[in-house]
Amino acid sequence: MLSRTATWTLLRDSQLGIDFTTVNFYDGQGFMVPKDSGIKSALDLKGAKVCVSTGTTTELNLADFSRTNDLNISPVTFEDKNVRNQTYVKGGCDAMTNDKSGLASNKAAFANPDDHIILPETISKEPLAPAVRHGDNQWADIVKWTVHVLVSAEENGVTSANVDDMRANSKNPSVRRMLGAEGNLHEGLGLNKDWAYNIIKQVGNYGEIYEKYMGGGKLGIGIPRAGSQNALWTKGGLMYSPPFR
Repeated sequence: MLSRTATWTLLRDSQLGIDFTTVNFYDGQGFMVPKDSGIKSALDLKGAKVCVSTGTTTELNLADFSRTNDLNISPVTFEDKNVRNQTYVKGGCDAMTNDKSGLASNKAAFANPDDHIILPETISKEPLAPAVRHGDNQWADIVKWTVHVLVSAEENGVTSANVDDMRANSKNPSVRRMLGAEGNLHEGLGLNKDWAYNIIKQVGNYGEIYEKYMGGGKLGIGIPRAGSQNALWTKGGLMYSPPFR
């Protein structure tokens, strides 16, 4: 299984021998600049030198953005992201471009993160999803429904702290089916009936994981979820689980 910042694209899905499963994070490409640069918008980058990782969709998106807006941006390409980051921090580029989650992570690791800002524009769609080997249908189903478990648990208020009580006492049929308290949904996946319970018990629901690693938690990189595409569908986002039925 591949689970990282790999964007689900047609070429990758159809020509690399892998199948993407379901989106677990909606990202988009942006730009980071030094706060004292005076740059407030990506459209202010006319003629700028921009640090970018080579051989990526990020590099292609940068070229498209520059061409569309007649910005004549000069890409400065790197194979090693650490060299890219160091070059940017030392002033070798006017800006750096990456998925916004990557920029937030990079910024958090800088010695003086407050000296840099991420510009407001998002110039691409970057749906990130786990991928599995093409043709391994059962494993693809397991990976896909693992993501759906995390989202469905949050939708229904099931957390790592209350999952035991919810399995024993919930009156919600969907929750009971998901947690293996009734029905036989596990059989189609070839797993035992506690599979979803075990996932939630060990790592929590989607919201818990997001807060810990992406949000304001101890290990988080400070990407707000509220109002974003990664919010639950009930809160204006795109995170949505098919029915556990």
